[in-house]
Amino acid sequence: MAKAKFVSLLSGKGGVGKSVLAFNLADQMAGLGYRVLLVDADFSLGSLHVLANVAVQHGLNEYATGAQTLTECVTPIRGVDILAATWNHDLAESRSIEHTARFIERLRNDSIVYDYVVLDHGSGRSNQVVLMAHGSDLNLLVLVPELTSLADGYGLFKQIVAANRAVACSLLVNRSHGEEEAEFIRTRMNEMTQRFLRVVPGYVGFVHEDGAVRHAVASQQTLAIAAPESSACRQLGRIAQAVTTFDLKNLSASPEALPTQINKTSATADIRG
Repeated sequence: MAKAKFVSLLSGKGGVGKSVLAFNLADQMAGLGYRVLLVDADFSLGSLHVLANVAVQHGLNEYATGAQTLTECVTPIRGVDILAATWNHDLAESRSIEHTARFIERLRNDSIVYDYVVLDHGSGRSNQVVLMAHGSDLNLLVLVPELTSLADGYGLFKQIVAANRAVACSLLVNRSHGEEEAEFIRTRMNEMTQRFLRVVPGYVGFVHEDGAVRHAVASQQTLAIAAPESSACRQLGRIAQAVTTFDLKNLSASPEALPTQINKTSATADIRG
């Protein structure tokens, strides 16, 4: 039996909606018929169980310490199994590179019953996040239309490709006011990575700034339940299709040069601060 493919969601800064995207992306992938495990890989501040409106007794920390098996630690919800973060201060503070490497290896071996493992990482540029990115089959780097998000996203991408330039990493632009703005953010990021790193990330798509997302979060439901006709739900469906199709030529970082002509319109000349 083939091992599950690992898909990690990363961000250089907090507050970009990464956990909401992970929660809904896993749900969309399960809706396509895949067996999906959603892992709250933030050992200190994980909150996916809150988004899912489930109470958990056993989860990530019990599994990571070897106290219980993966089967004993997952919580099933609507076609997705969640390995939720059950916070433990001592464990969160003691996560070393060695601990993280063993955790990834064990999860690889134990998740064989799934098609995909979606990992929602903690925000920022810790060594643990970078190591887990290198242990993933595909990384989705979440950006929003803000200068700080671009700067922090560039820093994280730089740290990831410093160890492996062939890493499968794609941009996912969240909270965009339209395709034009998302394309501008993608272009700005690619200009920086091409100029200074000589490699550009792939691109998996964008998700609108959509009030339906806030409604779904407030009701602790997925978009597919709370707002199935919303633009954000449709866009996440397309992203799920792209991820499960797994066209690495389009989704991975690439050393290919960018086109010399880039369309920059006045409507997107200024990124929202």
